[in-house]
Amino acid sequence: AVHGTGIWEDDAQPGLRALFTVHNVAVTLVVRDSSEIYLVTDLAGRRVNLGIPESFGQQNAVELLERSGLDVKDDIEPSGLLPKEAARALAADEIDAFFVSAASPDPAITLAAELTDIRLLPLSSAEVIQLVSETPWLSYIDITTGHYRPFDPLDEVFWTWSVPSYGYESTVIVDANLPEEVVNDVTGFVFHHLNELRSDHPFFYRLDYDEMRDELMAPIHPGAVGEWELVDP
Repeated sequence: AVHGTGIWEDDAQPGLRALFTVHNVAVTLVVRDSSEIYLVTDLAGRRVNLGIPESFGQQNAVELLERSGLDVKDDIEPSGLLPKEAARALAADEIDAFFVSAASPDPAITLAAELTDIRLLPLSSAEVIQLVSETPWLSYIDITTGHYRPFDPLDEVFWTWSVPSYGYESTVIVDANLPEEVVNDVTGFVFHHLNELRSDHPFFYRLDYDEMRDELMAPIHPGAVGEWELVDP
């Protein structure tokens, strides 16, 4: 939105400011484990859920398909189901694959894993490498596939099984005109209680104090500049 690209091409929002990032959002492609789909190009002729119409997730799916040489209208059977609807449709053999752009573990993928055996496709092709190199806010992300097992912080597999993908940092965004004292209070509260946040959900388990303000999608708000001491949960 800040840069006026994609669905924001004609409606750039230069007045947005960033506070900090909270977790990775990875482009994820889910298929049934029994499927013969191993590459993005294997989606030709398949029933593929692209995500909610006009969403950023759908935009990510369409861009990857087009860069992989697939025309969304002619080469696949597209649908626009909600994520959990797509999970149920995959298990019921009503679609062959679905895209989701989300942090891990994602509720829709978790549901799909409960209903059927699934695979997450590695997204590391030459097209992905070129896309990441051309897009400043994209980076490579390893999706922890072990997350689609029951959560246990002591389970080594939960943290170590992964597939390569790409995505961006989910970022807290505010209006540039929001008063600095308000932004400072919000940012300070989050950083003071970072240890508590880390223990609240696997999304946040690996939050790093320093990295949360690195490579932001938008200019940082002046009220988010500062240092805060972490407290115990």
